[in-house]
Parts: sequence; C-alpha cells; structure tokens
Amino acid sequence: MAKKFDVVCIVGEYNGKKKYKNVGMVNENAEGRLSLKLDHPVTVDDEGKVVSWFSFFEPRPKENEDDGGDIPF
Repeated sequence: MAKKFDVVCIVGEYNGKKKYKNVGMVNENAEGRLSLKLDHPVTVDDEGKVVSWFSFFEPRPKENEDDGGDIPF
C-alpha cells in the first residue's frame, strides 16, 4: 500500500496562525481502494473540544536534519 494522504486537523491557534496535528494517513492499495488509519481516534483541540473535521494533504517529504556538512565548532 502506498501512502496517499496525511490526515490533519486544526487543534488551535498560535500567533494568529492555525496549529495543525497529523492524526493519521490514507493509503491506496493496488486496486485503487483507499484505507484510513487514525493514530489518534479521538483528537481534542487546545480548548479540550473533540475535533470532528479532518483534512487530507499530500504527504511532504521529511526534511533531513543532517546535511552531511562539517560541524561548525
């Protein structure tokens, strides 16, 4: 199965910007069927309210923190 989407919800706001939380993923199998996996079946926002709206975003490649360069010291 190939990861098709990240499942994301808004959990609050910080400095006027929305705070997002990745709560799962959508996979696509060889026949084109989609499957949803939630890591956090019940998600709450900063105010303790249950989140019931989720968005799907194409996954971003993970940034590699180690660029292989010299240590600056």
